[in-house]
Amino acid sequence: MPPGAVYPWPASPGGGDGEPRQRLHPLSPLLHGAKSLVVVIAGLSWSTLSRVGFGWFAAMVVVLALGATVLSVISWYNTGYHVVGRELRVHEGLLWRRTRAIPLERLQAVEVVRPLLAQLTGLAELRLEVVGGGKTEAPLAYLGVADAARLRERLLTL
Repeated sequence: MPPGAVYPWPASPGGGDGEPRQRLHPLSPLLHGAKSLVVVIAGLSWSTLSRVGFGWFAAMVVVLALGATVLSVISWYNTGYHVVGRELRVHEGLLWRRTRAIPLERLQAVEVVRPLLAQLTGLAELRLEVVGGGKTEAPLAYLGVADAARLRERLLTL
């Protein structure tokens, strides 16, 4: 798809209330997988390398990287968002489906954040701060920079 394109969600069986669901950027699974890979390699540590040898260590890293990537793709496929009336709905989960409805009146801040991996790939994360919330609600990681800016403006306008 061309830059700035929207990644639509398959049509919902219940009909269309509001806009169709949007997906995160297709590179999102790779970025999540890369973060997971760093954690896995750090968890395996050098002591594992010295015990099993480089060949087995490399094989374990590859298998775990593929597993993390597959899980990230499945997560991406089942994560989406859309604006319905005066709320943002974020859908996620495969086995345990969860839908968070965030009333737009309760939005305190909407930030476009670009961590290092996102900067390298031209993506951004949208973080939503809700009045009375102790942490970021429903971070949308990752969107194209232009898409994130557009969604931010739209949410703040509504």
